[in-house]
Amino acid sequence: MWLSRDTTSGQFIPEIDGLRFIAILYVVLFHLCERIIKITGRTTENTPLVSFLSHGHFGVQFFFVISGAVIALPFAKGYLLGEKTPNIKNYFLRRITRLEPPYVVHLLILFVLPAVMMPNYSVIKQLPHLLASFVYLHNIIYGSASTISNVAWSLEIEFQFYVLAPIITCIFMIQSKKYRRVLLVFLIAFFSLVSFLLKDGRAGLSILCSTHFFLAGFLLIDVYITEWNQTPNKSFVWDILSVLSWLSVVALFYQGELGKCLFVAPLLIAYCGAFRGKLFNWFFCQPLVYIIGGMCYTIYLYHFTIFAYFPIFFAKILDLCGFITVFIFNAPIWLVIVIVSLFLIPFVIFISALLFIFIEKPCMRKDWHIKLFECFKAPLEASQK
Repeated sequence: MWLSRDTTSGQFIPEIDGLRFIAILYVVLFHLCERIIKITGRTTENTPLVSFLSHGHFGVQFFFVISGAVIALPFAKGYLLGEKTPNIKNYFLRRITRLEPPYVVHLLILFVLPAVMMPNYSVIKQLPHLLASFVYLHNIIYGSASTISNVAWSLEIEFQFYVLAPIITCIFMIQSKKYRRVLLVFLIAFFSLVSFLLKDGRAGLSILCSTHFFLAGFLLIDVYITEWNQTPNKSFVWDILSVLSWLSVVALFYQGELGKCLFVAPLLIAYCGAFRGKLFNWFFCQPLVYIIGGMCYTIYLYHFTIFAYFPIFFAKILDLCGFITVFIFNAPIWLVIVIVSLFLIPFVIFISALLFIFIEKPCMRKDWHIKLFECFKAPLEASQK
């Protein structure tokens, strides 16, 4: 299927992509809400929906837990189940060939597009930011998110995790389940404290303040392969726990900085519910849910750009349809968000699906770079004869 995601190991866990769906939906709604408020200037209308969506940036931390689980899985199976552990060289090569091409294309598009659309845009001034973003160092060099891509800051943290992951996964070399999990819980608590103390500046934009989320993914996988034997039983009790956990996650969003570093605990329980709850597992295993979740990387890369440039492309249409402008500026803000979301989110998914098919999905094939090299190698060798 064109929109299906190819995995490195060949093992597909629908719950993982289902959880990605929740994460990307929250981030997309956050940026859409932010964009609507910016365009309309209605910053004082803080309704419950606006308040909830204003915390949607925490969907990034949802992703960090998932990334921790995905990277931990093959290492944990190798160390704990006696299966073959990933070859480190192949591990890094796979990260480069799988993630780099879509990211580089994304940066180049966002570097060129403003130059075409905005007459005052300075290519020369933005070039250093582009180069820093290319090598995942913008957060460190400038102490701020990339000026090229609004979402690249989190990808730089992910990159730091990928570099350190082969070392961190040595935790699974501890054969005692008790000591291993005690260590994981201790480290999650420790780095939660670190994130509270070092939340500002460059440290806040580094893995130092996000390690506890990645480690929560490690703990989830530990339970998944040793406690559940990769086939967890389902029960309605876990559905109840899931509801309570998700409510706790949202409640902690409103508790200031301390709540923001504590929500990792109920989030982990909520993720367990995606595997163990009958209703929640049914939802996360629905094809539409996990297919959209599987495209989350492309959606994440481009949704903000679509929101930013959509009003420019369609300004004339809005001018012709004056009632739309009247609605956007006068209807209750929650209703505007709902109506615009129903129209724009499918549009974002459609555009992202096309980009996924033509840019990201080809890079999911392990040997795509080898075949590409061979395509150029054959004509070159023929010309030399």
